[in-house]
Amino acid sequence: MTVVTLQLNSLRGRYTVLSGLLIAFILLAMVVANGYVTQLRQVTTTHISDRKQLLMNSRQIRDSAWQTRQLLSSFLLDPYRGEYRNPVRAEMERTHRNLEQLQQLARDTIPRQLPVINHLHSTVEKLEAAIETIIATRLNALTQYPSMALAQENMQPLNQDFYTAVTLALDETDAQDAHRPKSDTFMTLLRARHLWTQMISNFRIYLANRMGSFREDTLKTQEQDVTALHTQLVVEIDHLKELQRQHQLGIQTEDSIATLQQVSEQWLDNFQRVLLLHSSDAWRADAKQLKESIEPLFADIWNGLITIDAAIEAGSDGDVATLTVATDTQENIFWSVTALCVLFIGGAYVALDRAVLTPLARVSRALNAEASGETLEPLIVSGVSETQDLLHAFDSMRVQVHTRRSELEYQTLHDRLTGLPNRAMLENMLSNNIAAAQASTQPFALLMIDLDRFKEVNDTLGHSIGDKLLQAIAQRLSVMPQHEENVARFGGDEFCMVIPNTTQHAACEVASLVIKMLDRVIDIDHHQLLVGASVGIALYPQDGDDTQILMQHADVAMYEAKKNRTGYALYNAVCDQHSVRQLSLVHELRHAIETGALELHYQPKFAIATSQLVGVEALLRWTHPTHGRISPDQIIPMAEQTGLIRPLTRWVLDTALRQCETWRQNGMDISVAVNLSANCILDHHLMDWINQWFSCNALPPSRLVIEVTESAMMSDTVKSIEVLTQFAAKGIGISVDDYGTGFSSLAYLKRLPIKEIKIDRSFVMDMFTDESDAVIVRSTIDLAHNLGMQVVAEGVESQDILNLLAMLGCDYAQGYHISRPVCAADLQQWWKTTYPQFAAAQPPPARPVVPRSAPLRLIQR
Repeated sequence: MTVVTLQLNSLRGRYTVLSGLLIAFILLAMVVANGYVTQLRQVTTTHISDRKQLLMNSRQIRDSAWQTRQLLSSFLLDPYRGEYRNPVRAEMERTHRNLEQLQQLARDTIPRQLPVINHLHSTVEKLEAAIETIIATRLNALTQYPSMALAQENMQPLNQDFYTAVTLALDETDAQDAHRPKSDTFMTLLRARHLWTQMISNFRIYLANRMGSFREDTLKTQEQDVTALHTQLVVEIDHLKELQRQHQLGIQTEDSIATLQQVSEQWLDNFQRVLLLHSSDAWRADAKQLKESIEPLFADIWNGLITIDAAIEAGSDGDVATLTVATDTQENIFWSVTALCVLFIGGAYVALDRAVLTPLARVSRALNAEASGETLEPLIVSGVSETQDLLHAFDSMRVQVHTRRSELEYQTLHDRLTGLPNRAMLENMLSNNIAAAQASTQPFALLMIDLDRFKEVNDTLGHSIGDKLLQAIAQRLSVMPQHEENVARFGGDEFCMVIPNTTQHAACEVASLVIKMLDRVIDIDHHQLLVGASVGIALYPQDGDDTQILMQHADVAMYEAKKNRTGYALYNAVCDQHSVRQLSLVHELRHAIETGALELHYQPKFAIATSQLVGVEALLRWTHPTHGRISPDQIIPMAEQTGLIRPLTRWVLDTALRQCETWRQNGMDISVAVNLSANCILDHHLMDWINQWFSCNALPPSRLVIEVTESAMMSDTVKSIEVLTQFAAKGIGISVDDYGTGFSSLAYLKRLPIKEIKIDRSFVMDMFTDESDAVIVRSTIDLAHNLGMQVVAEGVESQDILNLLAMLGCDYAQGYHISRPVCAADLQQWWKTTYPQFAAAQPPPARPVVPRSAPLRLIQR
């Protein structure tokens, strides 16, 4: 048995004695206070327990009612999942059971509230019946939405009748026109079927929006679209009747015309009935039940429970008064104990200062002396036994500090993975070699070694294998004869080697040896790896006379060896001229922006339906006096990398808008489109600049169209939506350029305030001969129109393509067939003399590759 002896000369002993005395006093005080509080608790425990049980039952009833409401809401959102109906009924059963328990407890505790509880019973029974009624209504879609029943029973058969009639007529007319150009009858039937398809598609979207989004503005627009399409369909049917009077129709076609007219009239009558239903409160059956039955019954339950809770809480006032007396007593005891603790803390601090703090200050002064290298004075130790142990710990710590300082210095100058000198130590090595070479006039060489296929290994096998491969490479370089102490890891998969007192020929031999050594297979975890290397050589002093220049030139030589696949290469100033040219071009681009040496050309945008010039697209041109024409594909990346994209964008916008204003004054009231890159969209100062420009000029903001690519919008979708919404609020048009080549969906584009989309030329140019391209263009046009967007077709290079786009309902066209990009003066001359040739579009010489679509079916939920 171990006996613990307390020594009063130690801090532990003194603390134990004082703590024991303080604990004994606190325990005595707590025993007295506990006896007093226990006596009062016995008086109020029975009352509190009864009221707690009542309150618990009331909370359970409220929770059950709330769960019932939540489950009912979930059922109404998705009635066919099935897992909500039984829980709703189960919660109502639980509510009944809790009400019965509450009624039994209330007879003895709060008898005055029994009428309220009885009323709650009646209300819950009414609620249960109402819930069963609304469940039955919501499970029947045709009962829930009367317009769905009307569409299924009346309008769906009419849709089938129309397609059957128009298909029979087309087949008969197509057979008659087999050996001659397509007749007016065939084209009219084709347009009638297309208009019917669009009308049915818009009606389907209208039903979906009415039963989903509830956006009144969208519904009105879609109602108008359906009515307008029906009006156009009536015009085509009337034209067919006129052809019938002229005896130009076959027997089957004449029978189909009567069917088409009857079906279209009956369909319109049913559509008007749907509109009347949707404009009244009867369009959804469960809404009235919720408003007039379910919600009032829930409110009645809440009010009854609030009344019961108030009665329960009112009975607790007497208990609170009783417990207040106990609280006051406990507070007096607490302050007494607190005062004693403060006295204990004060005394403990005095003892701590004498026994611990003063000795620690002496040790601190000794540590400072050790850190500054001063002579360590002997420590005079006094006080408790713990401070005597501190001196021995200090001596041990001093030895450890010296050891860790040496380790830290090593880690600072060496690579942790390979153990080779790192870049910092490489710079020291180069500085030392430069100093030695200056003293002895002996040159030295720097070899920059880059692994050729390391990234493939790292990406394929993982970073663990890559790290082991770097360690193996470092091991091979470190065992090279006479050079093992001059190898360093520069960073990543790059290593360096310093070769003192050498010549150009000797440096090349070492480089060849390095390449041969690294061109052998390395076995890493059963993987046979072959990476190879490219080596760049820079010699002192001919290729550089300081550390940074030597490393830069060795890096240039290494990239030259990698590009030419020569294994190694000596630094050649000619190979470094490309960067000088780039720097020169950046400077000259800045000067060109400031002096207006750049130029804008404009390509017209042609309205197909009205044969009018409605806008132009501004395209950047730069003709360099030495290098000739430099394409925008070179200008834009260079501007983005150097920060010139902001002033370049300002110059393009200002020049294009001023030219647009000049055209407007001369009678050409058209819009101008300017392309913005991803960096421009994310520039939060651009909108301020545009607002300032329009405030200082008379041109309306609606004459500016901002074109952005899908990839530019997807770089930061949140910021793109915010910026483009600001543009649209200003009245500026938003156009999606090169649509179809990116990865965005129409669901994403629907969230943006987009005015139009531009179908990429790769789909338009071959659509007359490629069925897939024709289907893509046609689908894009229909979907864009259904979303309220206009469509521009790029790459229109023939009259046949223009005629086909007109038949498909495309809004605008742009391409070489209309006009190449021209300067501002030539565009105005073109406007006066050239564009009228597009006033009358002729039918295409051959049948367009546009597959017939299957009849679109109504949405049935």
